[in-house]
Amino acid sequence: MLTRRQFIIGAIGTAFTPLSFYEKAFSHYENFGEALIIPPPNPTRILNVASEYDLEFCLGDVHEEPPSMTWREYLRRYWEGNEDEWREDWGDIDFEAEVDQWRVADSWCMHDSPAAKAYHELGALLPDLSRAEDDLRGELLFYDCPNRLSNFRAVNASSELSISLLQVELNRLNSGLLIRVV
Repeated sequence: MLTRRQFIIGAIGTAFTPLSFYEKAFSHYENFGEALIIPPPNPTRILNVASEYDLEFCLGDVHEEPPSMTWREYLRRYWEGNEDEWREDWGDIDFEAEVDQWRVADSWCMHDSPAAKAYHELGALLPDLSRAEDDLRGELLFYDCPNRLSNFRAVNASSELSISLLQVELNRLNSGLLIRVV
């Protein structure tokens, strides 16, 4: 499912007047081709934006790959229950054997990938960001298994300007997140 979380410049609280910040961010993009990032006073974490992946947000390395896992590691991480219950569901499996990488990737993309971590973090920080009005300025696209064959969660910015506006909102919320476009 795809949801759009749109926000208006008036919803952003900053030391600037909202419209002047928007104009400043737009001018910065026009002149330098990149988002204007006003860092938080004491950043504690980096929220990467993968420019090569359509401005996808990632908490962690944008090129991180799913780990190799044994069946025991996989089932402990992604399934409830114990070994007896898993044997009922999965049959007689060797818990020390390595799980097929595709199976691990499906679960990892939903829960533990840098994109999924950003999806959960931004969703928790910005639950009310769905206020679309005539004066639309920024947009984040939240992907939660957008089609029947996909198993991933991610958030993408619709533009560099949306990245600038999001950083201001994250600063206002004292999130400690610093956006870095990579």
